[in-house]
Amino acid sequence: MFAVEKSIRDCSVSGVLEALTFNISAEMSTASIAPAVFDSNQRNIIRSYFNKIRSSSKSKGKGKGKSSRGSKKSKTGSVAKNEILTQPTQPLPRDLVSQLPPAPANTQRAVYNQQVVLIERGTHKVLDVIGVNN
Repeated sequence: MFAVEKSIRDCSVSGVLEALTFNISAEMSTASIAPAVFDSNQRNIIRSYFNKIRSSSKSKGKGKGKSSRGSKKSKTGSVAKNEILTQPTQPLPRDLVSQLPPAPANTQRAVYNQQVVLIERGTHKVLDVIGVNN
């Protein structure tokens, strides 16, 4: 604050305004803005949820004569960060949504080809991806 007071005495009004503007913009550029990604807690909740579903569906299918032949999971359709989704997504199950904090502003979580994605509203840009392979 002392430097600002000294600047006021030594500078013109326009010089002071310029110095203050510079200081404010420098402080704003160093402020941390949380990136729109899944944090480790959200990743654990999502993976745990889909693991429970997978294990319960496997136990229900035992002994019913089902064959694992022909049930190859296709890797086509997987998506990576920064891609733009052009195919429809499915909403997350409500009981999973209730376990998660709200999605960041202007984003939504969805299921897309055995992945949970965080996408930007409007552009459909993928901000983060979690493979769930259920």
